Amino acid sequence: MQNTEQNAVLLRLAREYGDSVVRMCCVYLKDYHLAQDVAQETFLQAARKYGALARTDSEKAWLMRIAVNRCKNELRTQWFRRAQELPEPSGADPYPEADTHMALIRAIGRLPQKYRAAVLLYYYQDMTAAETAAVLGIREDAVYQRLRRARQQLKKELEEQ
Repeated sequence: MQNTEQNAVLLRLAREYGDSVVRMCCVYLKDYHLAQDVAQETFLQAARKYGALARTDSEKAWLMRIAVNRCKNELRTQWFRRAQELPEPSGADPYPEADTHMALIRAIGRLPQKYRAAVLLYYYQDMTAAETAAVLGIREDAVYQRLRRARQQLKKELEEQ
């Protein structure tokens, strides 16, 4: 494929999936600015590994796998210290349902990494169990098991609040 065609495909991927990659990275890393950096690195790596795209069934799954791996690498670095909770919103929230949503987001952020990744991909990125399994490098039944355990932990934590 010519360089201009490759650029056009990568630009289309960035337009189509850029927001999804940033959102997934943001919840994974709990830092919006860092998530933007990692999302950019995701698309840079996608450009470098462009040939692998032709061998994949799902562009979205391919990008999300790169993003998840970039997030994992970021979490492994010594200088990165993960915040245990998202910051509390300042002031009164005019939307009461937003409090429930924020409580859920914070609870998801406290899940073990393997459960959090499955939840983010399956529920927030609307990926199938098969796509989630491909991104995480696990079997499909393991995805369902992680989702079930994550839901159990979330239910328990949210009921205690």
